[in-house]
Amino acid sequence: MSHHSSDEDDDLKMAIALSLQDSNQLSSPGPKDPVVIDLISDDDTDTDDLDQPAAVDKLPSGSDQNGTATSNNEIKLEESLAIRPQVQSPQIKRYTSQTAANGNQKEQELPQTSDIKEPITTISGLGGLDRKKMEEERLARAEKRKAISSQPGDSEEPPSKKALLGSGLKSSGKSDRPLTDKSNTKLMNSEPAMLADIERFTPGPDDARRPEATNHTNIPKAQPSKDQQTGTRSGIQYPRGVVKQTWAYGFPRSGGDIKIEEVFQKADLDLAVLSAFQWDNEWVLSKINMARTKLILVAQAVHGDDQEEVRNSAPKNVRLCFPFNKDGTVSTMHSKLQLLAHPSHLRVVVPTANLVPYDWGETGVMENTVFLIDLPRLADSRIAPVESLTPFGRELRHFVKALGLEPKIIDSLLKFDFSQTADLAFVHSIGGNHTGNDWKTVGYPGLGSAIKELGLANSAHLNITYVSASIGALTDDFLLAILLASKGDDGLKELTWRTSTTPANRKRTTEEKTLLMEMEESFRIMFPSHDTVQKSIRGTASGGTICLDPKHYQREQFPKELFRDCKSNRAGLLMHSKILFTSPAEADGCRDKAWAYIGSHNLSESAWGRLTKDRSTKQPKLYCRNWECGVVIPVNRSSARQSQNIDTQASTPQQATAQGQDINLDSIFDGVVPVPMEFPGVEYGQGRPWFRNEQ
Repeated sequence: MSHHSSDEDDDLKMAIALSLQDSNQLSSPGPKDPVVIDLISDDDTDTDDLDQPAAVDKLPSGSDQNGTATSNNEIKLEESLAIRPQVQSPQIKRYTSQTAANGNQKEQELPQTSDIKEPITTISGLGGLDRKKMEEERLARAEKRKAISSQPGDSEEPPSKKALLGSGLKSSGKSDRPLTDKSNTKLMNSEPAMLADIERFTPGPDDARRPEATNHTNIPKAQPSKDQQTGTRSGIQYPRGVVKQTWAYGFPRSGGDIKIEEVFQKADLDLAVLSAFQWDNEWVLSKINMARTKLILVAQAVHGDDQEEVRNSAPKNVRLCFPFNKDGTVSTMHSKLQLLAHPSHLRVVVPTANLVPYDWGETGVMENTVFLIDLPRLADSRIAPVESLTPFGRELRHFVKALGLEPKIIDSLLKFDFSQTADLAFVHSIGGNHTGNDWKTVGYPGLGSAIKELGLANSAHLNITYVSASIGALTDDFLLAILLASKGDDGLKELTWRTSTTPANRKRTTEEKTLLMEMEESFRIMFPSHDTVQKSIRGTASGGTICLDPKHYQREQFPKELFRDCKSNRAGLLMHSKILFTSPAEADGCRDKAWAYIGSHNLSESAWGRLTKDRSTKQPKLYCRNWECGVVIPVNRSSARQSQNIDTQASTPQQATAQGQDINLDSIFDGVVPVPMEFPGVEYGQGRPWFRNEQ
């Protein structure tokens, strides 16, 4: 093992050069301050913040060119297409679900006929609109709906397969997907440089489930539980918070999974603040009642005229927020935070999933993890003082303020009761440089500070299991920083070791050597092997958002010995989750200090940041390439302020095994955080991990 390599720096230089070349196409430089949005349009009189529903004119019913009546829902959807990016996409049809033979079945696992639409190619941001082209596409979609609705009603194929067959997909399972028409995607050129840990490859039409690879096509539809039948109901459901896996088509439902519809509770959703790295705009808008809900999309920042084009193309009740760094530069928007305001509560959602159907299980190939908590509205329209916020609320407010959300949104957080978050932590990465005292609350220093503030700091031997969908250019120094942060360190210890002398003269201290040995024994990185991806439900075609650059892995100093094959407990699914499981190695009290992180941070410096010394001030400075966020959940929340765990009382666990041996994650985190993968996982042996952009 050795210290930091320059490989990632070389990548960055090349990426920056390409980014600068692309920037010449932009009409004006970016602003120096975050771009804030104003939710109050000219005819909005009383709408404000997370408090009020959208003031949207009632949409009249209309007709298409043939005089056929169109429903209000279709009109709403077509208006909402104003933020659809103009990317040339394959002609993919959504599957039309048929009425179940069982007449009293109340919930259909597949989308209804009225919901059928043509998915678009997803990009990392939001594009502009050619309105004439939009109308042509709408008419084409209407014709396709008629054709689809006339198909036989007892198909056994899942929606993803039926939708993709016959749309340019060869019988061999390969695709005729056309190349993206870059002339219509100038906004894609404004994205910042993204390195190996960014999910830049998105599934396309070649991700059809291969007949020889699937064993789920004849699985009978699972009957939903009573709780799931009312899963989209309004009101407070998770006052203490809960962690669930995303639902996946073709797999039986259980109390531990959740659909995007159940997250949104759209019936009384007044305002939704959504952020993601990848978007399917039409799909998102189909999940929301656009006649009621005001929508704010936090998207990848763009500059100048492009920004105005996107803003002007948005429907009246959709606003866009483009986060910029303090110095006006742009970092990658990888956060997936959702703030969902209802009359009775604010639902804070921190998923690992992007806003695309395959991340939420609708194609039956990928799974993710979701944290959500319902915060009651304070009585009598009371507004709590900022000083009364819990650490969770404080950092959430800090993060959304940095995003550039309108001040009324930020202030309205004070209208909700954060008391049930007292024993949780909200951790985040904010793009750009952080100096002064700010660096202590961002990235991995922020993680360490949160662990200490929760009373979970621990100098003893730790077992760490990191589930990651993307891996950066890992070094011993970076992994030591993550290990120390998990113990409650703010990053200064590792920084001091790294900068106390020149790299050529550096020698590891005794404590460093001890920690490196601990890391080799008890730090496990869960990442799928090539074989696991190949044998997944759709094979290699569905591995596009799982990223590891082969040149990083092939470096001699890359920590290959820490990797374990990541296989989902739901056989055949691939995993896009980012989860950090941490527990003391000692058997006694293993749950007292155990905790888990769930969020958007992959295992990379781009996500967690790099701490250095400023050349001029000689003071610490943290740089983050990405915007990220997540939640820290202690197993024993009762040790803080409450006597119960997250919405499900944990059963009595078995004791951990001796130091250096595999622990029982399921028993430690039972009832608190689901362990979605086979554990402890096996080493790759003669195999290797999945590399990005493979087939």
